[in-house]
Amino acid sequence: WAPVAGLNDLKTIEHELRELAARHAKYGVELEHFPIMGDALLLTLERELGDKWTPEVKAAWETAYQAVREIMEPTLAAEHKLLTEYKSSDYMRPEKPHVD
Repeated sequence: WAPVAGLNDLKTIEHELRELAARHAKYGVELEHFPIMGDALLLTLERELGDKWTPEVKAAWETAYQAVREIMEPTLAAEHKLLTEYKSSDYMRPEKPHVD
């Protein structure tokens, strides 16, 4: 299907997808949100495309979304780890007043 066909070579947008994942980690997006987002995307496309929504179109979009997930999920997980470490580090804790 033409709009999805351009996603055959995700290498061209891999950097942007990783940056998108890093930003989404800061927004609070979790790995378990990906299936929900995928379902919402497919449902929206099905409603908007109407009769043009065929099993082939659905399969193309499922494949494309899975490919995007495979790029974004590791980055999202790594960013969450970094954010957790940063928040729990001494750097984030205010210094206690020094009392003599």
